[in-house]
Amino acid sequence: MKLDTPQYYSGQGRVLVAKRGVTGRPLAFALFADCSAAKLELKSNTTDIYEDQTGDKLLAAQIPGQKSGTLTLTCKQFTKTSAALGFYSAPLSIAAGTVTGEVLPTGLQAGDEIALKYGNVSDLVLTDSTGTPKTLTNGTEYKENSLIFGNVGILEDMTAGSYVEPVKAAYSYEAADSFPMFTQMPEDRYIRIEGLNVAESNAPVLIEVYRGKPQPFASVDWIGEAAANEDLAIGCLYDALNAADANYGGFARVTFL
Repeated sequence: MKLDTPQYYSGQGRVLVAKRGVTGRPLAFALFADCSAAKLELKSNTTDIYEDQTGDKLLAAQIPGQKSGTLTLTCKQFTKTSAALGFYSAPLSIAAGTVTGEVLPTGLQAGDEIALKYGNVSDLVLTDSTGTPKTLTNGTEYKENSLIFGNVGILEDMTAGSYVEPVKAAYSYEAADSFPMFTQMPEDRYIRIEGLNVAESNAPVLIEVYRGKPQPFASVDWIGEAAANEDLAIGCLYDALNAADANYGGFARVTFL
């Protein structure tokens, strides 16, 4: 819908991100996340000049200054794309596998909890370090608190019993996706919001940011009563490549379709 007539606006839509090609145009897009908000803030700084003739110090002129923009996305879910950008992460895809001889801490006492190296564990076997290793009994010397988290509880003091430390673990584990934080600075991204104006019968509105510089998630509520929302701010950098095309301009554009 072109803006031949005024439109009210209330938006929903899909947020897509892509790496930039050498020409400034986007490469393949990926869904960023389900976003409850996408707010674009534009700023233009000015220097005020006040006259000194009337005695009232009246504003006489303004000198245009710096121009900038920030796109803030409020995410309702995690995707591999949003997690990699929001955590400044080089994602790791952990393949399923097996472990033998994982050494547990020494000095284990009844009531201690041990975290295995991997999660989503099955077929757990614990043995001690005697010449002929003894196998610990689940429910007597230890308990499987939560194998999905790799959490094992100790029921008997390993320092005073008939077992020799260190205790060793053998098990299988399933595949997982891991996002170590601050391991990779994200490249500039091309942002595309395929918006729907629900106030105007879902009229399509396309918002594009050509050279976005993501910041890390402002905060993540890992524990809370309400559904978590993660805010990710994206600086809108000047793009000389797209600025050369009058159809695009140097920062961003909105198109009412």
